[in-house]
Amino acid sequence: MKPESTTETDALPLVAVVGRPNVGKSTLFNRLTGRRQAIVDSKPGSTRDRAYGRVEWQRKEFSIVDTGGLSPGADELFLKLSKAQADVAIGQAALVILLVDAQSGLLPDDQALARKVRASGKPVLLVINKAEAKRRETNEFARLGFGEPFPISAEHNEGIGDLLDLVCEKVEAPEIVETDEHARPIRVALVGRTNVGKSSMLNRLVGEERSIVSPVSGTTRDAVDSEVAWQGKPYLFVDTAGIRKVRLLDDGADHVAVVLAKRAIDRAEVCVLLVSAEDGMREMDATIAGLVQESGRAVVVAVNKWDLAKSLEKTAAQMREEFSYRVKFLEYAPVVLVSAKTGMGRKDLFTAIDRARSEWSRRIPTGPLNRCLQTAVARNPIRFKKGAEGVNLLYAAQIRVDPPTFTLSVNREGELHFSSERFLMNCLRKEFGFQGTPIRIWLRVRRSRSGPQSFKMRKAVPRPRTDGKPNSGKEMVQDTSSKFEAPKTRIDKRRPRRS
Repeated sequence: MKPESTTETDALPLVAVVGRPNVGKSTLFNRLTGRRQAIVDSKPGSTRDRAYGRVEWQRKEFSIVDTGGLSPGADELFLKLSKAQADVAIGQAALVILLVDAQSGLLPDDQALARKVRASGKPVLLVINKAEAKRRETNEFARLGFGEPFPISAEHNEGIGDLLDLVCEKVEAPEIVETDEHARPIRVALVGRTNVGKSSMLNRLVGEERSIVSPVSGTTRDAVDSEVAWQGKPYLFVDTAGIRKVRLLDDGADHVAVVLAKRAIDRAEVCVLLVSAEDGMREMDATIAGLVQESGRAVVVAVNKWDLAKSLEKTAAQMREEFSYRVKFLEYAPVVLVSAKTGMGRKDLFTAIDRARSEWSRRIPTGPLNRCLQTAVARNPIRFKKGAEGVNLLYAAQIRVDPPTFTLSVNREGELHFSSERFLMNCLRKEFGFQGTPIRIWLRVRRSRSGPQSFKMRKAVPRPRTDGKPNSGKEMVQDTSSKFEAPKTRIDKRRPRRS
């Protein structure tokens, strides 16, 4: 069963931003979308994949796509792939923004790109970037034949409002429609080290060549968003750059790509950790699994390239056992066997994503929660790191979801020992499930409502009467036999003043 086409993005008019390298396409894209999604770097060829985003302006909205710079001076392999990505973006667009640079002036590459855009037959809006305060001469760009150029400065936010008004008018941008919270797509981040098949998996799920795929390590740099509908349910998949060690990063764009990959993990609801069946579990896989664990996101482990399992003489049980041994702290994550090349395991992958997302937002009633934890503590008492004894569990409650977080009210201050924390988490998973989601446990000390006592008063007893009448209970005297002492009053030892 093939995934259906995207639903929400296709309904909006698409604006494509094209131009040669270093004219500010990614800067303009980030300015219009309102977030730093595309990589901005002075080195040509930083953008390779198509980066889609949504622009909202004056209660209207439209989609925008950023493309890689087209120049003969770029790397031949990525130049060919970037050209193909730009051709797809131009073909999908309702309006093409041809961006040029006012600082460098009109170049032959601009003229060649103008001929290419004119041949597509799409409406074109010529925009001149880096024209701060219109101090630069822009008349030479009129020779491109697209009418009067529109000067802006994407970095300094000059002319952006007028540009948005013009774009909304040309594409007839629709009004913003308030969507139901339950109809919002599930955000899924594809994470992993380099060359494990993240971009190939995204292309398989989307049904088209959405991301550039090559054997070169570190091909993907931008966090590429793609909406997919599977069996009528929307998903937003984010293809991230392969996370590598810092010493293996070549330039500043690679550093930014890793930062964007980690940021995509924080923005996601479910993280799909892709590992290679051909290479097995490696040290970097465990490091990335630790990043996902710390982020508190739901996680599904996808073993890619499983079509090579027969030649590798590996079984599903062996792969799951290897993962559990190397990444013990992520034993709760379901392991799915997939193949981006053949499409095997897609149904199991979507099923695991749905279940992990549901468990990530699950809430447990207070009654069953307390019964489960009280039974667990009766078998194995709570331990602190510093060895404090007599720790009693007074009350437990779930205070939040995404991920499930519980607070345990105890009678002593201290830090929970990792063995006790793991034991309590295992009891919760055994009783309630929570497959594919981390669990957080916090401690709080329940104190007396009256606050701490600085001293204790002696116990009062009735004073015996001497007249033979019964005691009314009003006459009270302090019991001197009590072990508690009354607070001593302060004695003023200062000398009296002389008269």
